[in-house]
Amino acid sequence: FGDPAACSVTMKVAAVNATDMNSSGRSHEVTGSIQDLSAATGTFTLVAGSVSLTVDYSGINPALQKNIDTLLLTAQTESLPVIVQTGDIAIETGTIAANRIFVKVAGTVSDIEDEPEWEFDLTYQSTKTIEGSHKSPAVIEGVFVNGAWVNVRFDGYDAANSEFLAASVEVLPAADVFRRGIIKG
Repeated sequence: FGDPAACSVTMKVAAVNATDMNSSGRSHEVTGSIQDLSAATGTFTLVAGSVSLTVDYSGINPALQKNIDTLLLTAQTESLPVIVQTGDIAIETGTIAANRIFVKVAGTVSDIEDEPEWEFDLTYQSTKTIEGSHKSPAVIEGVFVNGAWVNVRFDGYDAANSEFLAASVEVLPAADVFRRGIIKG
């Protein structure tokens, strides 16, 4: 290690195929944007970089992801990133059978209310606001306080209370927000 010129690294790289991925027993994620949402068929097109994949979410249990069509329509309308989890990717046909779907929204949290409402407002893309619920089973990572910058993964919609359901909330430390250039000091 004393002579960097004398060091070398050899890497062996192998292409991953759908069979290897699907037989691994692990869930895989693909992140992209939604196009062509069809609630009637439970499908949409996920655009991830230069790749377009057809996502079939019709097999998702509505009890586990409440009013998912409303969540996905919001993601499509607002151009919010979507994370699709699956154990079954058919790369050759460009299709994914979704096990779970999240819509990711980053912004500043305000109007936090704990028990019994468990509500918050999230300001994103500078001027837009979305109402959320952080009621259990939502996982909160960090100190969830008004004014904090957060990354939220929503996984459903509560029509009775007109709020999106958070699966997780990651609170970013202020130093990270400035270091990543999210907010200019």
